[in-house]
Amino acid sequence: MLLSRRSFVLATAASAASLRSGKAQTRTLRIVYPFPAGGSSDSVLRMMAEHMRTHLGYAVVVENQTGAGGRLALRTVKDAVPDGNTILFASGAQMFLQPHLSTKKEYDPFTDFVPIMQTLIIDQVVGVGNDNPAKSVEELVQHVKANPDVGSFGSPGIGTQGHFTGAEFARLAGLDLRHVPYRGTPAALPDLRTGRIGMMFAAVGELIEQHRAGAIRILAMASSERSKIFPGIPTFRENKLDIRAPGYFAFYAPAGTSPESVKRLQQAVTLALNAADVTERLASLGVGKSGLADFRALEQAEYQRWGDIVRLSGFKPES
Repeated sequence: MLLSRRSFVLATAASAASLRSGKAQTRTLRIVYPFPAGGSSDSVLRMMAEHMRTHLGYAVVVENQTGAGGRLALRTVKDAVPDGNTILFASGAQMFLQPHLSTKKEYDPFTDFVPIMQTLIIDQVVGVGNDNPAKSVEELVQHVKANPDVGSFGSPGIGTQGHFTGAEFARLAGLDLRHVPYRGTPAALPDLRTGRIGMMFAAVGELIEQHRAGAIRILAMASSERSKIFPGIPTFRENKLDIRAPGYFAFYAPAGTSPESVKRLQQAVTLALNAADVTERLASLGVGKSGLADFRALEQAEYQRWGDIVRLSGFKPES
């Protein structure tokens, strides 16, 4: 697989540093990421990779592996040698949501991976284009009911948290919405801005810059309470729709990775997450930081809850 130019630079910079120090470069940390390049989380990951390289002292490459709703990337890491050299940077939804989407047990989120650290906290939001007259969730519901032809919503892809947040919105609001999946949020933005899709459900970091620029409007956030970073954006619950979609990104290693390797990686991730430029970038995106190493209980609770959401949506799992 071809590496991105940024990944190549990271790898060659580390190699050059090793040669200067008189040490042979024999090790590379491969971070597999299940989404396309270009999104906000991808940009943050690549910033973190640079700091991880500095801490670890060897090359760090980011590999974008899209396909099968992210399952391809998870299978890659699941089957990797558990030596601490191949890890996964995935959304929590790929652990607690996507296993409900197929009858094939391609991976077990609780036995095939070792959690390294939860990092980014990202709420789901709904955005509309400027041609949409709705200025609130209530007005959006009324607009769609009066104009069924605009009843479509976009998401970053089938099986993503945006997909089922939109499905839950449709169910609770009593709307018949057509799902339009894209290969990542950037691919959907032109259609959202021009009104080809009626609304978009995605992570706040993927839409906030367009919102700030006045190209789209974010109407609500799928969180339990208003964000401290964006207090002007109401929650769905304020509109009497109990829609909660707490999202996060985390690092995982293949099962069997030694505690020593996990600890070393945790130290590198912690350093990267708290770096000044990463902190500044996250604040600009409205993305929170976690740093939680033990988050299995949270994943298991969300696994049960999203299983119910998928079932109520009427989605037919792949066989």
